[in-house]
Amino acid sequence: MFTCRIYSPITQKMKYGKFMLAGLAVGLPVKKAYNYIYGDEDLIYKNYGNGCYAMVIGANDSIGEGFCKALAEKGINIVLVGKSQHNLARIADEISEKYGVKAITWFFDLSKATDTDFKALKAKTDEVEVSMLINATRLGVLKPTHKLSHNEVEGMINTTTKSLMHLLRLYLPELDKRQGRSAVIHLSSLLSISPVPILSLYGATQAFVRYITMGLSEEYSSSIDFLSYEPGSLIPENAPQELSSWKTAPLEASIAQALKDLGRKRTSYGHFKHELLAGFLHIAPTKVSLRFFYYLLNQQAEQLKQARQAKQSKSV
Repeated sequence: MFTCRIYSPITQKMKYGKFMLAGLAVGLPVKKAYNYIYGDEDLIYKNYGNGCYAMVIGANDSIGEGFCKALAEKGINIVLVGKSQHNLARIADEISEKYGVKAITWFFDLSKATDTDFKALKAKTDEVEVSMLINATRLGVLKPTHKLSHNEVEGMINTTTKSLMHLLRLYLPELDKRQGRSAVIHLSSLLSISPVPILSLYGATQAFVRYITMGLSEEYSSSIDFLSYEPGSLIPENAPQELSSWKTAPLEASIAQALKDLGRKRTSYGHFKHELLAGFLHIAPTKVSLRFFYYLLNQQAEQLKQARQAKQSKSV
């Protein structure tokens, strides 16, 4: 027997309404989970902006400059600290003109800084309210340990570990007592996850940064958001295509993701490529990761050697 069903507009609306409710029931939790994992950039200004300053150490280096531009784009004022006054002035003028933020520059060489130098920097920044401290410096020398000079050893340790602790000693009290939340981002590396041949001292300094950041993230969890930023090799988005490889990631995209992770995670690898590499290093036996790094770093050393030889032959 044939049955004819007639759907009224009201019945159809009820049917579609059920589908919409089902979609919301599934979609909202998924969206909430996505935002928790990948973050919301707008929270940067809400949590740490409102006329405050982010102090970027190593602002004249590529990663430091990337942080300056990314934060200025969100309306955060910047204190640029580095050892090239010319580059600092260039970056400060660029972000002030493009984004309308305030920018202060301060010449500072972490590898040679004394207690007097740190106190002078602190006195300068006492004139403004610093809500974010970003240490974007790391120094590595690609050569066997027995070939490192005295100055190279001192430079790596002073730049990465000693200077970081002196900055924390001076700035943590004020970051801790601010009415709103503060933030500290420490640049580390994928090499902090596992022991590294050839770059042993560099890897050890990066592990130091990772460990101190993790410990402080719990110690100051009620007032300061700590993030250990641990990318691998980064290249600018406009870099020549031949520089891109399976182990490199775009600088700008990596920094953007790190800022999204701030306040939600304690560790960020930036780009998904480096997150996958980090996952491998976390589960791989130490012997395997050592062999992996030994192959990669020997390959990189050979490429640098060939580049130097090619440059020397052109200059002759």
